[in-house]
Amino acid sequence: MTAEQPRFRLGVLGIIVVSLFAALFARLWYLQVMASSANAAAAEANRVRLIEEEAPRGRILDRQGRVLVDNRISNAVVVDRTKLTDRNRVLSRLAMLLGVSDVDLQRRMDDKRASPYKPVVLASDVSKDTLVYVREHAEEFPGVSELMSRARH
Repeated sequence: MTAEQPRFRLGVLGIIVVSLFAALFARLWYLQVMASSANAAAAEANRVRLIEEEAPRGRILDRQGRVLVDNRISNAVVVDRTKLTDRNRVLSRLAMLLGVSDVDLQRRMDDKRASPYKPVVLASDVSKDTLVYVREHAEEFPGVSELMSRARH
């Protein structure tokens, strides 16, 4: 083994290390300088999302202090569209259980006014027995749950 071989190996290793760092710095420069506007737009789109949330309301009183409109708790059956596996089968079972038509439930599911981030309310003022049945048979109603909300009357 001559004295030149270890030096040659170190030189090759140095060239490899320098070229790897050069590739790394070139990629970092590209991401931070050349693609900064595209990345900034993607970050802004990822940061902001509008979600509508129902505001809590209080009682409405007349000038003598008598209650005109009051709040009460209402039980509702809701469906999360992202967890709904077999839509037609689940909606037909729910229609029989709630005593409404399949077409009515389909129309409520397809309503464009409903938020895509919230579950869709299919029936409100549902009896406790119906809610218990839905909870007990959750495997038959995937994506279906109950919601307690304030209703005005």
